[in-house]
Amino acid sequence: MNLYSEFWVALKELLAENDGGTSASVFSNERVTADVPDLTSRQELFEILSRCITVQGDKTLALKLGQSLQVMSLGLLGLAVANCQTVTQVSRLLVRHSPLRSSGARLRLVDRGDTLKLSFFERIPPIPKYPFLAHELFFSSVISATRQLAMAPLDGIYLELVGTGHSSAETYADLIGVPVKKNCDINQLVMPKALTEAPLMPTGSYRPRELHMRLYEGLLKKSAPEAGFSGTVRSIFLRCIGQPVDASIVAAQLNMSERTLRRRLDDEKTSLREIRDNLFKQIACRYLESTNLSVAEIGEMLGYNEYANFRRTFLRWTGKSPASYRQSKQHPQLPKP
Repeated sequence: MNLYSEFWVALKELLAENDGGTSASVFSNERVTADVPDLTSRQELFEILSRCITVQGDKTLALKLGQSLQVMSLGLLGLAVANCQTVTQVSRLLVRHSPLRSSGARLRLVDRGDTLKLSFFERIPPIPKYPFLAHELFFSSVISATRQLAMAPLDGIYLELVGTGHSSAETYADLIGVPVKKNCDINQLVMPKALTEAPLMPTGSYRPRELHMRLYEGLLKKSAPEAGFSGTVRSIFLRCIGQPVDASIVAAQLNMSERTLRRRLDDEKTSLREIRDNLFKQIACRYLESTNLSVAEIGEMLGYNEYANFRRTFLRWTGKSPASYRQSKQHPQLPKP
């Protein structure tokens, strides 16, 4: 599932919580009522969000949606963010890869010595009727992600907005949890360096976070956008790297039977094993090419506790042993973990 569709799922869950699902008419379009929606652009996302606002009469919906998003639900981007070591790293990652960027929407990160300023500028809003929609969703989701990962309160953060916004400053502050200043020169989140350089909450994994952040960002750059049902299954494998995952676990996470899971994958001419093998092959190759981790450590990260099992599987994937592959691809100088 691509990131626009992940936003859609969160929006639908938010509406269901707010009104028990009475806003189902918003999703009358057949394309967005599928189990796994396939929104292909940020414009589609904002058009659906604007319809929801119109039906509900709630101009704070973008702020609420941003607050409801969970970091680990955002596919490769979420995994990369979760493995960042500081808010500064998170901010740089979002400037490069946020799905809310576009050719007309610019994100910029500026270091002002004692503060870090993350700005959002868009000359022509995606929905003129709701001109503040895009930056409200962006900043609310950034603040929510920071709160989920930080080891300390978000003291000293505040948001500056151009114009008056869709709500009062008090409403903004109540919903996103930081002070808001209106009628400023630029839309930007101002963060003290004491917060942005502080260590973030560990992800609960023993694996090197810097290596994983680089891995997931590399996959973001090189991979085609996840799409369709198989993309959703791939996201589950990504979130569970190093843990045993079988058909029963994937089906449970998707709230469906194993039979339905296999039928949906058959419809896309793929299988759990093919999705898993393609993903793990890509990850293993990237680690072998770009780190000094031992073959055994890489195998263990992917859930292969026995070196021989990983070596045999990698040989099946590539026709080469891990050591031979590394020798053929690796640069002379490699970063140490």
